[in-house]
Amino acid sequence: MIWIIAFALGFAGDFIWAKSSENVARGNPLQAATWLLMFNICSFTCVYFIAERHFIPVLFYLTGAWIGTFIAVRFQKGKENVKEESQRYEGVVG
Repeated sequence: MIWIIAFALGFAGDFIWAKSSENVARGNPLQAATWLLMFNICSFTCVYFIAERHFIPVLFYLTGAWIGTFIAVRFQKGKENVKEESQRYEGVVG
């Protein structure tokens, strides 16, 4: 059970980190700070796992973190592609 929680927190933590970085780049300080607060909560949980010597959950946390970042970047890249496509067709129609 703790492994599932660790994986979910790792996934959420890095997904949240990517969203925070996106908001920093866009200049949205309130949203960036809120996302980063949630990221820190997930990170502190990983520190707890390490302090309590739960190393298998740490591996699950790291795996979830990698997948979370991968999906967040893919999701953002997909949104940018849709935006580029819509801008291309605006010039044709307008």
